[in-house]
Amino acid sequence: MFFEKKYETPVSNFRTIEEIDNFIQEKTGKKLEYKRSDNAIMAKGGSVFKLTSINSGKKMDKLISK
Repeated sequence: MFFEKKYETPVSNFRTIEEIDNFIQEKTGKKLEYKRSDNAIMAKGGSVFKLTSINSGKKMDKLISK
């Protein structure tokens, strides 16, 4: 993971985002800035992959009927 390589600290040492923010602030000497990311790769929920809704019941019925 990028964080663990860059800061040589396992993410499992932290329980909250605030703890990570404080740790990075101590290491870098400056407060983190958050920027909005609106691009084609990132979905609004922060997922890189586009989420698709699937009706599993219909899929199973279709597979069984063939």
